[in-house]
Amino acid sequence: MRLALAIDGGFRRSEAGFAVAVEREIARALTQFSGAEVLILPAGDTAGDLGTARLVAVDTDDAGQARARFDAGRLIGAARPGGLAGRGPFPLQLLPEADALAIIAAGSGGVFAQGTTPGGEIGELAVGFDVPAELEATTGAVLATLRRETGNKCALTGAALAPDTLPVAIRWEGPERLHLNNLLLLSPAAETAFREGHLTIRDDFSLAVDLRRIDPELLERLNPDGRLRVPDNPLLQPSAMNLAWHRRWVFGFG
Repeated sequence: MRLALAIDGGFRRSEAGFAVAVEREIARALTQFSGAEVLILPAGDTAGDLGTARLVAVDTDDAGQARARFDAGRLIGAARPGGLAGRGPFPLQLLPEADALAIIAAGSGGVFAQGTTPGGEIGELAVGFDVPAELEATTGAVLATLRRETGNKCALTGAALAPDTLPVAIRWEGPERLHLNNLLLLSPAAETAFREGHLTIRDDFSLAVDLRRIDPELLERLNPDGRLRVPDNPLLQPSAMNLAWHRRWVFGFG
């Protein structure tokens, strides 16, 4: 997975590095990824440069505006409006490796304009994240954040989980599937019930259960307050859009 940040204008070209203003919730989430390589995208469906840069620090300027500071990084190319296939709708997100590499590979197909050398030859496209160790580091940081913010406990039952438990995607189609607000840590029994639609989650995080299908033992172990355990950080809480997708396509009601 690759951490991606969408900003106005996209990647900044600066030998000294650059800083960009971000919302406070974004800044809070980014503090968990200090030192990580970040894919910088233009915000929305707009044109702009795309590149990779290492997150140096997250701080505030003299006016109290939160900002993220990056090193000089590496320019990949210039994106056309509508040319970023594979990206999700959120300012900060995790792109699956395949989607991230597809964005890079599209450079040779015209979505990104490759640079040229002074002699006019097409320059080498600086991919910047074809090193598995970098991808593993980003994934590890995400997992560590989820485990710390949830106490490494099942979101549906509160049961302690094994140290190597992997998160479950609420919505398992589309580019949003590995976004921070689409991941839950669940016990094996809870994961099975969630994937098979024995229960689902409302927008207020209360649980809706199909009593005809759910395992009675799991039903007894569900959180006593009938709600999903969620992190305090809003960026790590399940989004209403993803929960609605699960209710409609897995559980069977909107």
